Amino acid sequence: TVETSTPVFVQSTTAETLVPINYGGNMAFGKGASIFLQLHSKCLSTEPVRVEYSVATQNFLYQEPKVVLADTIAQLPLIHKYSPTVKPETATPVYTLTTAQSSPHTAAVIIPLKAETLPLRPFTLSVKIRQGALEATIQQPFRMVWPEMPMSLRDIDFALEALRHITREDELDSLKSGSRDSRLTHLEKFWKKKDRTPNTEYNEVMVEYYRRVDHAMRAFSSMRGFDGHKSDRGRIYIL
Repeated sequence: TVETSTPVFVQSTTAETLVPINYGGNMAFGKGASIFLQLHSKCLSTEPVRVEYSVATQNFLYQEPKVVLADTIAQLPLIHKYSPTVKPETATPVYTLTTAQSSPHTAAVIIPLKAETLPLRPFTLSVKIRQGALEATIQQPFRMVWPEMPMSLRDIDFALEALRHITREDELDSLKSGSRDSRLTHLEKFWKKKDRTPNTEYNEVMVEYYRRVDHAMRAFSSMRGFDGHKSDRGRIYIL
């Protein structure tokens, strides 16, 4: 068997430089990423490995897990004789792989992942790595997180209500109907139709709209509460 460490989600700028993008073991929403995984075994050779991985939604009440991303890489090269070192000179730490003082029984693999296609949901990552008769498996729960999410988008009902400037009354009532999961699906489908980059989950048009809603709440709200986005000035700014 092969022992594995906890996977790290990284962006690779070059073959030797990795930028970690973990948020407490979670992955940044809207950004492409790879999986950096360390392998430990006395039987590791220099041959490439076969990697099978999948990302599935987590169990929730009576909903069965659904695989949203899966791929198989038949010949993925291992990184041998490496030693990760940290360069903390910048705000974001950068790990550089060098060949200094590494264990002969330790290697690493970088698995490309289409993370930019994953929505804001909790997932389970499953990875199986094979090299000859050797096999290693790992499962890791994680979430897509969005620290820069507009405040007005964090509450589904508020986000739906904020659409009143660009929807008809009957359409808005339909969007606001159903369970919480249904309302979330309605919101996602509404903005998907306006997405200029449909191959990614990050919707620039939606982000700009709610960024303007946030500004309208800060700049035009009255003493009664955060109603600036409903005011005439707020409506004009948003539109």
